[in-house]
Amino acid sequence: MCLAIGEALHSDARRMGFGSNAVLGNNLLRMYGKCGCLTRAHNVFNDMVEQSVVSWTLMLDAYLELGQEVATLQLYRQMQQDWVHPDEKIVMIALQACCSLARREEPSNVEGQITKIKALAIGKALHHDAKSNNFDADCFVNSTLIGMYGSCGRIMEAENVFAGHLQHTLVASNAMLSAYVENGEGELAICLYRQMHGEGVQTDERTMVIAVQACSILAENEKPLVVRGRPITSMALEIGRSLHYDALRRGFFSDAFVICALLSMYKQCGSLVDAETLISGPVNRDSLFWTEMLSLYVAEGEGEKALIFFKRMQEEGVSPNKWAYVMAIQGCSAIAERGEANGPGGESALVVALLIGQALHVDAFKNGFSSDIFVSSSLLTLYSMCGDIVGAEDVFLGLSQPDTVAWNAMLSAYLEQGDGEKVLKLFRNLERESFFPNPGTFVAALKACCMLVGNRGATFAVRGSSHILPLEIGRALHVDALKKGFGSIPLVCSALIIMYSTCGSMADVEGVFDWQLQHDIVSWTALLSAYIEHHQAEKALQLFRLVHQEGIAPDEQTFVLAFEACAELAEKQDVSLKDGQSVKQTSVEIGHALYADCLIKGFTLDASICSNVVGMYGKCMSLTLAENAFDVLPHYSILPWNAMLSTYIDHGQGEKALLFYQRLKAEGVPITEFTMFCVLRACSLTGDVEMCREVHFLIDCAGWGYSCNLSSMLVYAYGSCATMENCQAMFDSIGEPDVATWNAIINCYVRSGDHRTSMQTFEQMHFSNIIANRVTALLLLSSCSHAGDVDGGIEQFESMSKNHGIIPNMEHFKGLIDLLGRAGDFAKVKDLLSDGLVQPTLSIWSNMLGVCQNHRNVGLGNWVFDQAMHLQPKDAKAYITISNIYAGEESFNELSMH
Repeated sequence: MCLAIGEALHSDARRMGFGSNAVLGNNLLRMYGKCGCLTRAHNVFNDMVEQSVVSWTLMLDAYLELGQEVATLQLYRQMQQDWVHPDEKIVMIALQACCSLARREEPSNVEGQITKIKALAIGKALHHDAKSNNFDADCFVNSTLIGMYGSCGRIMEAENVFAGHLQHTLVASNAMLSAYVENGEGELAICLYRQMHGEGVQTDERTMVIAVQACSILAENEKPLVVRGRPITSMALEIGRSLHYDALRRGFFSDAFVICALLSMYKQCGSLVDAETLISGPVNRDSLFWTEMLSLYVAEGEGEKALIFFKRMQEEGVSPNKWAYVMAIQGCSAIAERGEANGPGGESALVVALLIGQALHVDAFKNGFSSDIFVSSSLLTLYSMCGDIVGAEDVFLGLSQPDTVAWNAMLSAYLEQGDGEKVLKLFRNLERESFFPNPGTFVAALKACCMLVGNRGATFAVRGSSHILPLEIGRALHVDALKKGFGSIPLVCSALIIMYSTCGSMADVEGVFDWQLQHDIVSWTALLSAYIEHHQAEKALQLFRLVHQEGIAPDEQTFVLAFEACAELAEKQDVSLKDGQSVKQTSVEIGHALYADCLIKGFTLDASICSNVVGMYGKCMSLTLAENAFDVLPHYSILPWNAMLSTYIDHGQGEKALLFYQRLKAEGVPITEFTMFCVLRACSLTGDVEMCREVHFLIDCAGWGYSCNLSSMLVYAYGSCATMENCQAMFDSIGEPDVATWNAIINCYVRSGDHRTSMQTFEQMHFSNIIANRVTALLLLSSCSHAGDVDGGIEQFESMSKNHGIIPNMEHFKGLIDLLGRAGDFAKVKDLLSDGLVQPTLSIWSNMLGVCQNHRNVGLGNWVFDQAMHLQPKDAKAYITISNIYAGEESFNELSMH
């Protein structure tokens, strides 16, 4: 409307002969510029008889206001070519255009500094122009120069400009503060803020906002202390509180930006209590304040508080904007994720979250936000978390033009449901709809490939082909990501590494990693995880050392993986005697080094690291070191307790484990399903049937009775502690036992020596359409071995791959050899060990030597002993066993010759 009126007035002025008037021309430039009509403005500018400095200024300002930085700078150069001398205002506009260019430019590493090279070159030329015209003495030009160098990543040059003036004005000081904050230099910004106070510079609301932002940077970089399970950044928090008091004293609480900056800072510091003091204070409660406060509650996982605050916002007459709805819906997601809330009628957290979310959905619809992409994406996430995939699909289908954010939210919803096939089908539809996927879209699709691995029922087809393996789909996605320019993005590379690792292609994993030009900690961690997943502990530890050599700072997750690698390495090593104790010495030394590094970096506050340190020492066969580590490390979380409990059990210390469980309860640490699983294992070791029943009662009270792991462990525990009648009764009480529970009951019958019932139970499992796994096969071989049923054992071994699709591993071959050895069928044993189908370990040769001793078979014993010596020439156990074989045959002379 304004543009139409302006055009009409312009037409009248031309008709009346005022078209050449310079003042009118400048006002027309201003009017067209404000209305966003650059073409008309440019026409007026070109038609002007004389283009004054004011005209050039208005034209440059119009281009800059509409985000046309390149055109602004081109016009500035044209002005110079026309021999028009700029004034301070024109140089400032050109410098501001340079700042905007710098913010859009991809940074480059120049002599260790992150720099915007192109923008810096333009900025330096403009700085030269300012100097030539003596404009750099102007405080506004000076501050704009500081801002330009800050945007280009050149803090030193910005400091030089700032230091070039003896008197630091508020404008220049704010510009320098802003430059520090823009480059993540929070400490320098706080020092300058103090300096400003020392020099008597009168700060304003903008100064306060920047100083508080600097405090947020300090909090982000500071290693937090953990108080009652919450991370608190102490130093940054104290500085933030001082700024809070300063803002209150100076009367800045009426400024919405100051309040929002303080809320954001407290969110970064993890101090919800301090943020809540602002609610009752004399603050300007506009929609920005309410939304920021809602965001803080959501960030802290306080979903219920967020919803209460949302209700209070409406009660105070503030209409929620779309971001308030987004935060309220995310509050529902937080309730669903925590799973602790209950409704007045005892409804579960998921039901409560879903009902409130649906009410918010209706409310958002009434207020015209139903088609907003961010509101819809939040609803998609909530519905998928609550298991309402139909609701999520309805929201998605209700969008007339879903963008990539909505597509990604729907993909995430299917991922949440574990439906990899639907993710890939939706990804294919996305391409058909001509939407351009972003890196997050590819990450979702690659995760879906991982889900298809091992899914025998997967029937995903592409371009008419029948069944395509997940690895082939993953490779196709990889090619597509490369074509779209996402191949080198760290997030995508990490997802590719995980996908190839899950699909079992370590050559592709290493290929993706080597192809990356630059590796960040995320890609290093992904490769570490891949090596550990494929039991390549040595490579994982070598890679961890390489991370240090490359100057990359490992994070907590990297250390967790390094400890896991160390624990796995320990499992492969032989025990040696150290200070009268049996330990895995090499692994202990590596573990000590990792632990010392964690202490230096302050990572021992992390619960996952604490639990992995304890677990690692346990795997190194040093119970003492595990106990010492547990006692000195913080154990506010259940994770270290579970690790110590598991370590006692792995060392056969059932009584200690049960005493430790009593200590855990006395400390009031919240238990988990895994805690109960460990206690049941301890009951199996000690035969404590009363404790087993107590734990069974606690499991039912906690609502964990449907857990497959706990159900199978209860069956096994009753089988170990009570009679087989109790064990069978426990099994029969489970509605739909899974393969682990069937394995547990079979195992109990095998351990009780009831070969017939164990085989009958397996038959029942088969008729119940439960697919046997490798553990089932191993149990059946063990049953046949203990019963001396050679034919049955061989039949079961052959049936593994033929009827059940199970590829035999070393444990299965070991079981078969044990079966044949017990039965005295030494010819078949030697054939099996000689034909190259299996590469026997020292454990297999040791077991075989024991069999030879039992059967007094000197000939085979000699051959087995030779094979064992090839693997481990100094294995004392082998020498003792072969001596006993010869002793049994009174062949000491032959032994000395051997």
